[in-house]
Amino acid sequence: MALAPGEYEFTCMDCDGKGIVDVIQVDGRVLPEDCEDCDGSGVVRLEEDEAQEMVDFGRSPLRGPL
Repeated sequence: MALAPGEYEFTCMDCDGKGIVDVIQVDGRVLPEDCEDCDGSGVVRLEEDEAQEMVDFGRSPLRGPL
């Protein structure tokens, strides 16, 4: 099934939609930082070709097309 042209929103896989990831510092401390993949929003936007790969992987878009 081909997706319609446009952008689709998915929950960010790196931060599980939280917008924050734990980063281990050189001294061993663990500090929370904004996720680089979603810029701290918890959501990533993908064009239909990348979105199709996510759907084929079993993920469902939150919204689309934008």
